[in-house]
Amino acid sequence: MIRQRFTKHPSPLAKRKRRLFLLRLFFLALLSATLLALFVWFARSDNFRIKQVEVAGTAITSPEDITTLVLQVLSGSYFGVVPRNHFLFYQKAPIEKAILGAWKRIERVAVESKDITTLVVGVEERKPVGLWCLSTMEESRPVFSNECYLLDQEGFIFAKAADFSGETFIRYYGKVAAPDPIGSYFLTPAAFKEMNFFFNSIQKLNLVPERLFVSVSGERELLIKGGARLFLPKDADLGDALENLELALKDDAFSEKAEDIPFTLDYIDLRFNNKIFYKLR
Repeated sequence: MIRQRFTKHPSPLAKRKRRLFLLRLFFLALLSATLLALFVWFARSDNFRIKQVEVAGTAITSPEDITTLVLQVLSGSYFGVVPRNHFLFYQKAPIEKAILGAWKRIERVAVESKDITTLVVGVEERKPVGLWCLSTMEESRPVFSNECYLLDQEGFIFAKAADFSGETFIRYYGKVAAPDPIGSYFLTPAAFKEMNFFFNSIQKLNLVPERLFVSVSGERELLIKGGARLFLPKDADLGDALENLELALKDDAFSEKAEDIPFTLDYIDLRFNNKIFYKLR
């Protein structure tokens, strides 16, 4: 018996579907390649890349130095394709972090786009409220140096001070945690704010703070303009110390004019809660 072999040929409809599928696949690949090429052109085109940086808010920090740093942060690319300085793909956080790390004087940074080729970097510099100065101990007594650094309102040491020979700022002496004082805190921010509130308050009593020394053990000695000294509690609330000081100055021993007290008083010791000790010269 002879068997015949038949070859099954695709129908015209199947051929048509196959051609349509291949055609769609071709156009999809062509579209993908075109979109990829357009994306690469868009990403790498100089027309959409940040080339200029405007810096606002500086008083001492050099705007040119900030501009140079920003452009350095924006150099290079993501995965070797997308430039970091593209106006759609640049990241603010690395710029802000780099600026704050490079200049401790700068407290806040804001980065915004002005247009597709220009960034605006706004900075706020710290304002000095005092000086932290070096000191050493010789024969169990502190020796005060004139090498000083600027402090802000939280006790943050942010820059080397110029040669201040006048009485512009209160001077603070005492150890800080890090070998390099810049970037360190003198006291905690809360303790420093409380201390400055105390200083502002006693000026109403004609006691003008001149120098605060904090020993390694935390003892605090405040020198008043005129030579008087206040021994302050190291842990207790300075609000209580202020009340005790006001009470002490009402004693008959201080019956002279208030402005003369800093020159006739040797010290007042406020370290022992409600017990107040003082000595006149």
